[in-house]
Amino acid sequence: MDANGDIVLLATEMNRDDNAVQDQVIKLSTSTGSVTRLVDFGELFADYKAFTTHAGTDESDSSSQNRWDWLHCNTIQLLDDGSALFSARETSTIIKVDDLESDPTLDYMLGEPSVWSGTDEASSFLTKDGDFSDTGGQHSITYVADDSLPDGQYYLYMFDNNFGTSLTRKHSRILMGLESELLVGVWVSGLVSYAAGSARPYNGQHGFFRFVVFIQASRRGA
Repeated sequence: MDANGDIVLLATEMNRDDNAVQDQVIKLSTSTGSVTRLVDFGELFADYKAFTTHAGTDESDSSSQNRWDWLHCNTIQLLDDGSALFSARETSTIIKVDDLESDPTLDYMLGEPSVWSGTDEASSFLTKDGDFSDTGGQHSITYVADDSLPDGQYYLYMFDNNFGTSLTRKHSRILMGLESELLVGVWVSGLVSYAAGSARPYNGQHGFFRFVVFIQASRRGA
């Protein structure tokens, strides 16, 4: 829910002339029942979508023919400042969007930047510092504030499926901040699920997670 108690959720537009599985963000008013569209990712990422190829099937359902599942958002995480985090499975990207309910704009992205190479959005990727693998087909990203961290930093937890990539790739936790444009790897586990998954802290402790890889990331604000 947002600050007004309305429900903000992911939705999918399917019956389109271009056969795209078009990810949307909508808001459901808990007082009136009205529905408002906040984001159409086909519009927000129009340049990237134009670079993609229509494979002819929905990769999440082999029986669904002629679907163009070019982004496949599987998680939304609202933040107190009006921004939101999204997990895009098909691009193996974590996306932060500012001003979600008023003027949605792309803030940053995490993941393998080569997937977005040549697009208008490619410059939004954070810089990785360290030798650690990128996420692949991740699910269930979760924002966690921690008073022990420096001001402006926070954790992102995720289930990193490594879908469609090498078995040697691992899972991750991400530490975000506003200090420097860096991503630093700190710990990995060895468990992989290829299609779906989730992650949850054990007894409230950050040091022990099931199915989670720990990555640190920090970023300088504008």
